[in-house]
Formats: sequence, structure tokens, C-alpha cells
Amino acid sequence: MPRVARHPAHWCQILTSADETLPVFVDNQEQEFYQNRVTIRVTRDGQEVISRSFVKDDFSKYCVASTRQDFDAGMLNGMSLNSEASDAGRLCFWAVVGWCGEG
Repeated sequence: MPRVARHPAHWCQILTSADETLPVFVDNQEQEFYQNRVTIRVTRDGQEVISRSFVKDDFSKYCVASTRQDFDAGMLNGMSLNSEASDAGRLCFWAVVGWCGEG
């Protein structure tokens, strides 16, 4: 079920789903999971202004060296709107990478 976030000027729908087209994720207990794809749809005044999908690799360039090992060992668990950092001209989202069942 998609989550809906409300910003004063925008409606944001965030849908996280297993994507069978991505490589299978194997956790530290050798359990296999499908990797997630997160789709964000943003509307303003009833008009769709953004529709974009993300996978974990989309965030690799933002990972700092001190957390690289955790990033590489985890999977994309989801995303959410960071309403405190967002304004009418810019929406900011968090991406959560971690172990399966977390986040």
C-alpha cells in the first residue's frame, strides 16, 4: 500500500515494491530477497509534476566512506518525505538502506 505525504503545496505518493528484475539480495543468513524499487509521484494542484523510480544504486554516490560497508551490505528499504527540509520550491526525501525487515 502506498504511503501518502502532504506538503502544503504538494501531495506525495511513495510506493515501495519488490522488483524481480533486479539482482536478488542475499542477507548475512543466506536468505534471498527481491530488491526494492521505490516510486515517488508528486502532484501539485491536481497535476502530476514528478514520477520517478529509485533503486539502491541511485544513492551510491551519496554514501560516505565511513558507511560504505553498511550501504553495500544492505538494501533499499524505502523512502520518505523530509518535510522539515522541504519548501514550496524544493521537496527533499530520505532514502533508507539497511537489512531486510528494517527501516
